[in-house]
Amino acid sequence: MMLKYFKSLGHISRRKRLNLVKTRLGSNVMDNSLVLGHNRKRHMTTATSPRATSTLLRRIENDALKKPIALTFKDMYNYSEMMHQTKSPQEQQKLLMKSAQFLRDQVPIRLAHVILALQNLPYGVNQAPSIQQIYDLYLQSYEVCINLPEIMSSPEQEKEFTEFILTRLKEHLLVK
Repeated sequence: MMLKYFKSLGHISRRKRLNLVKTRLGSNVMDNSLVLGHNRKRHMTTATSPRATSTLLRRIENDALKKPIALTFKDMYNYSEMMHQTKSPQEQQKLLMKSAQFLRDQVPIRLAHVILALQNLPYGVNQAPSIQQIYDLYLQSYEVCINLPEIMSSPEQEKEFTEFILTRLKEHLLVK
C-alpha cells in the first residue's frame, strides 16, 4: 500500500515528495531511496519468498519507514561504564531490562531496512539463490522478532530475548 503511494508520487520533485510523505506519515520517515525514487531508472525485480505474506510485507514497509536510533561507540562505552559502576543487582537488572526493551524496539526496524534493501537490489540480483537464502533468513528473523512478547520487567523475558538474539546471530553467521 505504501509502496504504491510512493510510486504514485513519481511526477513530483524529490524534495516535495519527501515532504508529502513526512506529512502523511509523520517526521519519523527515513530519507531513503524508496521515498526519493533514486532507483526508478534501474531494472528492478522484487525478491520473493513463500514466507513473505502480504501482511508481513506491509509491516516490513511500515517498519522500514521508521528511522533507527543511532548509537555511537561513545554511547555504548558510557552504557558499559554505567553497568560497571552500578553496585546493586536490582539496578543492574533495571539497566538490562532497559537495554532489552531498546533492542526489542530497534531490531525489527533495522531488519526491515535490510529486507527492503534486499528486495530492491537492481538487475535481478535478488533472484540469486544465495541472496534468496539471506532474504529468507532475514524474513524469518523479522517474523520471529515481531512475534516475541513485549519485555516488561521479568528477568525470564530478558533472558528469552537474549537467547533469541544469540540464536539469530549464530544463524546469520553460518550463511554460506
